[in-house]
Amino acid sequence: MSVYHSYKDEELATAVNQADFGAYEELVDRKKGELYRISSALTREHIRAEQLLQDTIAAVWYECRKSEDQEIDVPLLLVQTLLIQDKKRQSRSRQNLSSMEATSMELRDADENTSESLPVKQMISQQTKQIEQAINRMPASVRQVFLLTYLAEKDSSEMATYIGKTETLVTRYSQQAMTILAKEIGENSEDMLRSLLRKHFEEERERIEINLHTGKVEAAVQQGLTEARKERSFNQYSKRRVYQWSFIGAMLIIVSAIILYMYTDSRSPAHLHQPLNAEGTLVTPDMSYWKRTMKQEPGLEKRLNEGDYQPIGQVLPENNGLRLIIDGAMDTSTGFILWYTLENVGGTEAPLLDNGLIRNRSNKIEIGTGDSGEEGIHYITKGNKTQGRLTVSLSNNASTDLLAVEKEVSITANAHDERFRYAEFVMDIPTFPEKPMKTIDVNEHFTIQEQEYYIKYISMSTQNTRIRVEAVGAKNQSEADDAVGRLVDPSLYVVNKSILGTSRKSHSLLESYGSDLIFESIYYEEYTELSLQVEGFKKLEGDYVSFIIDSNTGGVMHSDMNLPKYMRISTATNEETLYLHYPLENRDRYGIYGNFMDGGGNRYKISGSIKKKDEILYKLPNVPYVQPLSFRFYEKNESELNQKEEDPSVHNRLTIPMVKK
Repeated sequence: MSVYHSYKDEELATAVNQADFGAYEELVDRKKGELYRISSALTREHIRAEQLLQDTIAAVWYECRKSEDQEIDVPLLLVQTLLIQDKKRQSRSRQNLSSMEATSMELRDADENTSESLPVKQMISQQTKQIEQAINRMPASVRQVFLLTYLAEKDSSEMATYIGKTETLVTRYSQQAMTILAKEIGENSEDMLRSLLRKHFEEERERIEINLHTGKVEAAVQQGLTEARKERSFNQYSKRRVYQWSFIGAMLIIVSAIILYMYTDSRSPAHLHQPLNAEGTLVTPDMSYWKRTMKQEPGLEKRLNEGDYQPIGQVLPENNGLRLIIDGAMDTSTGFILWYTLENVGGTEAPLLDNGLIRNRSNKIEIGTGDSGEEGIHYITKGNKTQGRLTVSLSNNASTDLLAVEKEVSITANAHDERFRYAEFVMDIPTFPEKPMKTIDVNEHFTIQEQEYYIKYISMSTQNTRIRVEAVGAKNQSEADDAVGRLVDPSLYVVNKSILGTSRKSHSLLESYGSDLIFESIYYEEYTELSLQVEGFKKLEGDYVSFIIDSNTGGVMHSDMNLPKYMRISTATNEETLYLHYPLENRDRYGIYGNFMDGGGNRYKISGSIKKKDEILYKLPNVPYVQPLSFRFYEKNESELNQKEEDPSVHNRLTIPMVKK
């Protein structure tokens, strides 16, 4: 038995503050259940919850090492770091919309009880969709409080401790979440809303507990501790250099700050927000908030100093006693940042900016979300004025499919003095000059299932990141493109190592176009390593097993012997959808192709899936097919991948290093 088993939590925290890694391992082991519940509540997807937990464990150990002379509340720091890492994940990756849609599909199976009548099932399905849409519209802080309340089942006092705020503010966030929910569903009874939410999240809570009791969290915990050990070695080596340069560095910072102040603060406050036209819709922008906060993020500071931003000074029409001034903007890999001044001209309390959304101007459909951040981090208040920044990003799908759509930004804000006032502001998307494309030669080979691939280069634009992958030995371009299309779940893995620690992100594939794998843009991201990760390999088009069924009668015409029995087409649950039921017994062996064919040779696309306890329901359009329908399945080969890294990740991905600085 480890000596640490007899320690109390307080004693373990004290030992961790003294750089005792064994104590840290024991403390993490004790808290892993609670941490996983919170991580799962925030991400709502097991793999992302694992990654968030893994990153948090490594980051907290580094923070404790960096602050050895302080008494850090390590259990609290673990939770707070989870929340911070989750906000970074939301604001940078911006996969919220697609993840919410996936979660929504998974959750619907709890509602699809065959004992219920069709109108009841349709009503519940619609409510599920509305709840997910409401969650999607919530600002980051409000969304965290909402999910911690209904998924992690935390009370307001616990959450106030986690986020370092008062219970009053937590209650305000909760009320704001319920207001958004009520507006979406059209139900104002709080008791009814709470009842709907309990049912909505019931299965998701059960799934979290099942993952805990089956030990699924262990791999992420161990991987996080492994990364923490690496940070420990790195810090021990580099600390001597840090001490040697600390005095010189401090002096340089002081001198730089003085020079920067002289150059950037030459304009007095009296000259800020001065009208530049007769209508008063354009004013001199206030840059002071940018300058005070840019040192927190060196990448933004560098761009600001180089003039890589757009001064704006646009005054939006006053709404309900609130006035919004857009001082400036800066484009990002997935959207843009707005710096703003929000004034409560009708009251004395500082107003708050709730959120920002990117919408399709013609139909008002949301195609991007925003993050206004926490007080003291992304905004400050003084009197009846708030200055801050709003990060707005296109959703994953919008990054490739909707670039040509005419878009607008919707920004919501509120003030709470004598009465609660709500306002919405609408503005055009800011325009930025084109940036030159960056190209990095890779020249790296890898092999899967006797198929050799050649990674030629990476090209980066502000719109996307393209990795050119060529199939060696292909007879023609069509064959080469087909070989690239058989790579299973390729992702772009980004690592950034610095004196402040190590950050890691994985970008999912947006689109495969010919020999190009297209991911969201990393044009402005800091990185030290770039890798391509692949989960597996689909066999050649001719090496598939097939399942043929008449969707009208349910009669199975053909099923290869290796496929699971009892596959069937279900009765439609609504007028638009049919379900192909696929038992889970062979899920790890076979995957389904996304297209299927009817008896007339017409091709159709599987539009989504719902994961149930014993089966997966693949969603099919309910149209008048020429019978029968033919589905194809490919054999998965993840276990046969050749690992090229010494320390493979917990999911046994094939990782191909491409760039290392």
